[in-house]
Amino acid sequence: MNLQDALAALTTSLESLNRDDVTMTPRVDGDELTVTVRSTDVDALRGFDVVAQPLPSEERTPDDLAHDITEVVERELMYGQLAATDEAGEFKRIVV
Repeated sequence: MNLQDALAALTTSLESLNRDDVTMTPRVDGDELTVTVRSTDVDALRGFDVVAQPLPSEERTPDDLAHDITEVVERELMYGQLAATDEAGEFKRIVV
């Protein structure tokens, strides 16, 4: 799968979730497609990361992958308050 094609589809797909209080940054890093979601409230930086590492044997298209990631981001945003970092200073990581 061409991750650059998936990134383009994901960037377009995430536009429908645009919120003033949240930044969503999609990027390709090696064999991973990641969306970093962050929001700052009064006391902390909050957020989560959604990571996809498609295998060569998968039959998902770039559009399918973008759709799957967007659904996860949308579901997490529906919970309202985003999680802060854990004890190690890491944000929640969701693998798609």
